[in-house]
Amino acid sequence: MRNPRRIKKFDYEEIPKGYYDIVHNRKKGIQSFWHHNKFRSIVEAFCFEKKDLNLDIGCGPGTFLGQYSRSGNKIGIDSSINQVNYANEYYKDISNVYFTTKQILNLDIQTDVVTLI
Repeated sequence: MRNPRRIKKFDYEEIPKGYYDIVHNRKKGIQSFWHHNKFRSIVEAFCFEKKDLNLDIGCGPGTFLGQYSRSGNKIGIDSSINQVNYANEYYKDISNVYFTTKQILNLDIQTDVVTLI
């Protein structure tokens, strides 16, 4: 017997380009508060500013690395080319941050911290 209530399969590419960055930047509402609180907690808990190289897996539009990482080198990886393109464009003036869709298995780097938020 078929289930009459079909659940639509989630498609990450349907999320508007930069959506989570937009939510974070509006600085009001529960979703924005959650993003700010989550990112600040991670930065404080791991002395993030003292790290030389951070790898952020699932970086989305680059909000965490672009707005909370001001020292060391940062690499963000995401499966969505739309989100990576947004991150590279929006955060292009930050010289120590780089975003890519390259598979993590192909990276040959030494990191101080890996985040998966």
